Amino acid sequence: MTGIDYATEPAEETAETDGISARLRFIATRHPLGVIGAAIMAVFVFAAVFADFITVHDPLAMDAAISLAPPSAQHWLGSDFMGRDVYSRIIYGARISLAVGLGSTFLGCVLADGSISSFSGWSMSCKRCPCWFSPWSWRPRSDRPWVTPSSPSRSP
Repeated sequence: MTGIDYATEPAEETAETDGISARLRFIATRHPLGVIGAAIMAVFVFAAVFADFITVHDPLAMDAAISLAPPSAQHWLGSDFMGRDVYSRIIYGARISLAVGLGSTFLGCVLADGSISSFSGWSMSCKRCPCWFSPWSWRPRSDRPWVTPSSPSRSP
């Protein structure tokens, strides 16, 4: 036989539809770096949300007696030059970083959607899922009556 036996080639891997756990397992095996990134983000968000419960010291409290102290059982990452606990400052800093990230994403989405709608006459954000909260979603501009949902943007 000189032909290729196609029956012996491995079948393409497909997602099982047994349930959510099977789907998550399929995604985890196909994209291991994505799972690692999601785990890091989950820890980051957990630390930001529960900062009050996982830290012992106030991040702003100063104690000159422990200035530049090395890591110890009481201060896990030591203290800075003003005697503040470094671990507490990192955990509380995660809150600020998360708020800045979410705020800039929201603001960028709203501003980008406004600039898109000013050029095309329509907002296309409903097709891009992250910007579903935009105030300009799918409203035609009254100063461009030639732009309709079925026709592309063009000059008169």
